[in-house]
Amino acid sequence: MKTLKSKNIKLSYSINPFEIQSIIYEGNEILYKKDGDWKKTWPIMFPVCGNLKANVTHLGKELDIKRHGFFHEILNWNVVEEKENSVFLESINTNKDNNLYPFKYKIQIKIFVKNKKINAKIKVINMDDEVIYYSFGHHPAFQFKKGDKLTLNKEDSFIGEFPNGLMPENYKPLKIKSFNYGEIDFSNSKSYLSFCNSKSLIIENKNVKYKIIYPNYSAFLLWAINEKAEYVCVEPWCGTPDYNGQQTTEIKDKKFILSLNKNKSKTHDFKINFIK
Repeated sequence: MKTLKSKNIKLSYSINPFEIQSIIYEGNEILYKKDGDWKKTWPIMFPVCGNLKANVTHLGKELDIKRHGFFHEILNWNVVEEKENSVFLESINTNKDNNLYPFKYKIQIKIFVKNKKINAKIKVINMDDEVIYYSFGHHPAFQFKKGDKLTLNKEDSFIGEFPNGLMPENYKPLKIKSFNYGEIDFSNSKSYLSFCNSKSLIIENKNVKYKIIYPNYSAFLLWAINEKAEYVCVEPWCGTPDYNGQQTTEIKDKKFILSLNKNKSKTHDFKINFIK
């Protein structure tokens, strides 16, 4: 386990596979500690987010990409630079796997902690001669217990029903601005998806209050494995699950898919600012 430190923050992460495992602010852990039924802390999704209606294809060839992709299976992370309060990791993937993901790409992770702030930047770079297509998403679980409150910066309209785990063509929106622990129905692993009208939120309890900032994403989800879980996953995605009525399986035709031309890149930011 590796650690980044500032005066106020201690952030721990693992490499190969990469995952943020712990964030302690002035003695208070804010991440879920895998002490319930779900055994992850902060998965990252790439190159697909969510459930698939059928196998993804590229130019008609089926790919072996599963739900949420294969980011956790990337095991060639190299440390480019490491300091007490920052780390720069890189994974270069120039051997095309035509059965899994037939593109050459590079992913860079930069994490900074300074005073009361955390900034995580993940950059995807096209190293191929053709356009590459991908989705990207964060899936962090934050402790959320009795007495805790979550507030979005703007009221948002959420989808709460997913037939066969897929996006519905029609739905009755659920309006959410804020909620306390126990007020949202997470029974049977229910999730809620919006199209990211909100760009930040605040989680607070008697010990800590912090703001999560997620600019430039196309979707945002709330999830917990069940109604007794003492955490909430706050998930900004560039992408969505497949739509129930979609007719194509081509990766380039997935709704909200991102595309990068040769040598182009896109950076995905996720920030946490502690207020108290």
